Amino acid sequence: MLSVPLVCRTATPTDIERLTWLDGPSLQHVTTDFARAQLGEVSYLIGAIGDMPVAKLCIDYVRRSHESAAYLWTFAVMPQLRRLGIGKIMMRVAEQLVVDGGFNFMELAVNNDNPDAKRLYERLGYEVVGDHLDEWSYIDTDGNSVEVRCPGKLLRKALT
Repeated sequence: MLSVPLVCRTATPTDIERLTWLDGPSLQHVTTDFARAQLGEVSYLIGAIGDMPVAKLCIDYVRRSHESAAYLWTFAVMPQLRRLGIGKIMMRVAEQLVVDGGFNFMELAVNNDNPDAKRLYERLGYEVVGDHLDEWSYIDTDGNSVEVRCPGKLLRKALT
């Protein structure tokens, strides 16, 4: 478990600049996701140790609002700090924000190639409710557009 204090808070522009530990494709989406947070469509949370962001996640309040569900995505913990309880802490904070926002459910997708994350979510009470296909694109270091398709599972948890 984590023995130093983790602070979960809303991301700032300085935090976004410090997320350099993310891989290239993930880092490209950070700016877009942060812009949506500035519009109030999503919450962009940072888990920080001192002033260093070591985890991030977004909660989309629009995508599934017709089902009283918030959608969590783009969740990442700094690789060398995984399995220390940071993910669990971040999830608890995210769930409380969703409840405070008047939503009854939280949904998220997990890629089939990420069984560790799926186990975490299931331990936290999330249940598989269907299949999910995550499709997105990014620009590689040569300037080429790369299309990504990641099959996975959609999970849901009742929060009330």
